[in-house]
Amino acid sequence: MKNKLTILSIIIITLLMNGCAIKPEVTITEYFTDLQTTLSTDFKSLSIEKYFDSEVVLSENDQSLNYDSGESNEMTERYIELFQGFEYTIKDTVINGDNATVNVEILTYPMGELLSNYVTQLMTRVFEWAFSGISQEEITQKTTDLFIELSTNLEKTYTNTVPVYLVKVDGKWLMAGGETNYALFNALTGGMIDFAKQFQNDMKPLEPEAK
Repeated sequence: MKNKLTILSIIIITLLMNGCAIKPEVTITEYFTDLQTTLSTDFKSLSIEKYFDSEVVLSENDQSLNYDSGESNEMTERYIELFQGFEYTIKDTVINGDNATVNVEILTYPMGELLSNYVTQLMTRVFEWAFSGISQEEITQKTTDLFIELSTNLEKTYTNTVPVYLVKVDGKWLMAGGETNYALFNALTGGMIDFAKQFQNDMKPLEPEAK
């Protein structure tokens, strides 16, 4: 009887431990909370490594995800304000051994469209400003003012449901690094990464046709 009770106790404890185990979506919500509350204008206050199993890469050129930008300014502050305004809903989770997929719906500002509009107008206005005789400092301020103006009445119209891939490492769920979660970062930035990638490709010099 004692052996049966011992086995039953082990089974109950195991079930309780599994029920209380940290779920993969917890890692995602902690990461999102960090993004929404910790990121500051110097881009150096957020350490994302603890949420991923390896370094995050966002392009075929192995460009690492790096929040370390230049000096803080009004444009940077506005961008962070927009970025941190994202909302999310955990839709469902599928666990397969040490791998998990969590589908997350992201609602945020259409940053890709904003930057596309900004770059288009900037290309035209920069030439006008350059030939108007104003100083470089004034041109810099005008570029910032343009971004602020275009983003003033921006609404959250970008929505996308993306899969977030995680792996269990030493008993803890971590998001997969590399390019695996590209769709997540693109959604969080309102399509900005897709825009930046396309813009980079458009700016590449055309290679001469082979004769």
